[in-house]
Amino acid sequence: MQDHKILASAALFRKLHDNRIDIYDVLTKFITSTININSMWVFNVSECVNKLEEDFGFNIPEAIVETCLRKRMKRHQLLTQMEGKYHVTDKFDKSDSLGASYREIQDEQDFIIGRLTDYIQSRSGKVLSEQLRNELASDFHLYFTGALKDCDNKIAISEFIIKNSDDESFTRKINSVEEGFIIYTAICHSSDLANPEPWCNNFTIFLDTEILFDALGLNGTLRKKIFDELYGLITDANYNTPKGVRITLKYFQETFKEFEGFFYAAQKTIEEGRQPHLAKPAMAAIINGCHYPTDVLFKKVTFIEELKKLKITVEEDADYYSDPRYIVEGTSEVSYIRAKYPELDEENVTNTLEIFTKINHLRRGVNNRGLEQSGCIFLTGTNATKKISYLLATKSGGNLTPYASATDYMTERLWFKLSKGFGGRKKTPLSFNVVAKAQVILSTEAGNKIADSFKDLQKKVKQGSLSMESAGVIVSELRSKLYMPEDFTSEIIGESTQFLHNDFIEDSIRNITLLTFKAKEAEAGKNTIQALQHQLDASAKVNEALEKKLSEKKQETLEKIQKNRNSQIDTRKKSLWLYKFFAKTEFLVSSFIIYTLPLCVLAAAIISFNRPGDTLLGNVSFIVGVIPMVSYLKLRQIQSYVLRKIRSRYRNRISKKYNLFPLTPFEYY
Repeated sequence: MQDHKILASAALFRKLHDNRIDIYDVLTKFITSTININSMWVFNVSECVNKLEEDFGFNIPEAIVETCLRKRMKRHQLLTQMEGKYHVTDKFDKSDSLGASYREIQDEQDFIIGRLTDYIQSRSGKVLSEQLRNELASDFHLYFTGALKDCDNKIAISEFIIKNSDDESFTRKINSVEEGFIIYTAICHSSDLANPEPWCNNFTIFLDTEILFDALGLNGTLRKKIFDELYGLITDANYNTPKGVRITLKYFQETFKEFEGFFYAAQKTIEEGRQPHLAKPAMAAIINGCHYPTDVLFKKVTFIEELKKLKITVEEDADYYSDPRYIVEGTSEVSYIRAKYPELDEENVTNTLEIFTKINHLRRGVNNRGLEQSGCIFLTGTNATKKISYLLATKSGGNLTPYASATDYMTERLWFKLSKGFGGRKKTPLSFNVVAKAQVILSTEAGNKIADSFKDLQKKVKQGSLSMESAGVIVSELRSKLYMPEDFTSEIIGESTQFLHNDFIEDSIRNITLLTFKAKEAEAGKNTIQALQHQLDASAKVNEALEKKLSEKKQETLEKIQKNRNSQIDTRKKSLWLYKFFAKTEFLVSSFIIYTLPLCVLAAAIISFNRPGDTLLGNVSFIVGVIPMVSYLKLRQIQSYVLRKIRSRYRNRISKKYNLFPLTPFEYY
C-alpha cells in the first residue's frame, strides 16, 4: 500500500533529520537504500525517482534527486556518471542500513493502527470486517497527508489521537509522521534545500472572517496561538526580505461585509434577547459581557482597531472582471464542484468562486510557478473553501498553487523558507502538532454538525413536524455541544464527540418523546398517589377518632380502678385494727420482758448472795460489778429481732386472710 509506505518513510525522514544534518544527506540515505533494494548498479535519474516512489512512496522532483546524486554521491565518489547514467563505485556501501529502521517504524505504525481499530470497535461495540479495517488503515494514512475527506473515520481518528494524547511515546511517534510530511512537502516545493533564499517577492495573504476571529482570540486560545505563530514567521520573513519586498495581511471587502454583518447580528441578538448563532463560538465571545447593543458596537470598533495594530487592512476594491481570462466562477465550474461535493449549496460555491476570481486576477493567472511567485493566497478557516480550492488545484492532474488554504499551509512554507528545521530543543509550531490538529478538526466538525442540525431543525418546525417547545429543548442541547478546540481533552473526548456519530435531532426527538411519555406516566402516578394520600388522610382521621375514644375509655377505666382500689384499701384498713392491736400488744409485752427480766435476775442474785454480815458498801460494789455483764446482753438487738418476727407473723396473717396482690391500671386495660 503506497500511502502506508510514505507514512513510514515520512516518520523515518523525521527521525534521521536534525538541524546539524543537511536534508540532502537524509535524502541520500533513502536513495542509497533504493539502489540496494533494487540492485540498481547502473541507472538514470528517472529510474531512481520511480524506484524511490515504489520503495518509499516519495514522489521527489527529479531536480532534487539529481542534486543528491551529483552533489552528494558523485562528489564523494560513490557514483560515477557516463552517458547520462550513474554507475556504482567500489566505495558505495551495498548494505541496506536503512531497511531495519524502516521496518521498525512500519511495525510501530501497524501497532498504532491496531490500537485505533480496537478503539473504534470498543466505541461502536462491533467487530470491523476486513474491508472496513483496510479502509480505516488507508484513512489513517490520508489523515496525515491532508487528503482525507470528511467522514466518520476522520472524526474517529481525531478522537483516538486526543484520547491517547497523554501518552508521550504515542504523541512523539505520530508527530514524527506529521513533521516528516512537512519536510517531504518542503522538498517538493523547494529548488535548493541546502541554501534557501529569503522571500524575494511581494506577497499578500488575504484572511477570511474565521482567520480574523482567530487572530483576536474569538475562536479560542488554541486557534489564536496558531495564528500568532504564523504572524511571528511573517514578521521574521519580512525582516530578512530584500528592501521593498513585504508579506502583507489583508482582507477583501466581502470579508469586511461578512464580519460587519456578524456584529450586526450580535447587536440584534442583544437587542431582542435572543440566543447567539449556534455554530459560531465567536458570536458567544462577542456578546459575552454585553448588556446593550452599543456594547457590541464598541466591540466592533475595537475589533477593527486591533486588526490595524496587527497591520491587517482591508483591500481596496477594484475591477476584478476586466480580463475574462482570470474569471473562475461559471456555470460549468459550479456544476463540477457540486457534482464532487453535493453537500455544498450553490450559493456557497458561487461566493467562494468569486473570491477565487479576485485571487486569480491579482495573480494574473500565474498558478503554476510555486507559492512565492503566485503573489497572493486566500487563507481560510472553512472546510468548504478548502475543499473547493483543493479540487480546482488538482482538476487537470497538475500541481497548481491553490487559491486558498489553511493557516498551517503558510506556516509550513515560511518555517522552511526561514530554515527553522526540526531537532534538538527547537520548539515547533502548534499547527505541526497532531493533537492540536485533531482538536481543530473536531471543533470544526462540531460546528458544522451544529449548523446542519440547526438548519434541519428550522425546516422541521416550518413543516410542522416539530413543535416550537421541542425545538427549544433541542436548541438548548445543541448549544451545550459547542466546543472550542482546547475543550477537547483526553478526559472528556468520548462524551463530547458522541453526538457527531448520530442523528442528533432524531435522537433528541426520541428522547423528548420518551421524556414526555414518562412525564405523563409520572403525572398519572402523581394522581394515584394523591388519591391514596386522601384515603390515608381519611383513615388517619378515623384512626385518630378511635384512638381518642379508646384513650377516653382507658382513662375512665383507670379512674374506676383507682377508685375501687382506694375503697378496698380503706375497707382493709378498718378491718385490720384488731390485728394491729394484738401485734402492738405483743411487741410491748415482749419489750417489757426483755428489759425487766435482766433486772429481776440481778435482784434475785443480790438476794441469793447477800449474807447477814454484808455491809451496804459491799452490796453496792457487787451491783456495780454485775451491771457491765447486764449491758453486755445487747437488749436493743434482741428487741429488734422480736419486732421483725412480730411483723412477719402480722403480714402472714393478713395475706392469708385477704390474699393481697399489687393492683396496676394496665391489668384492667
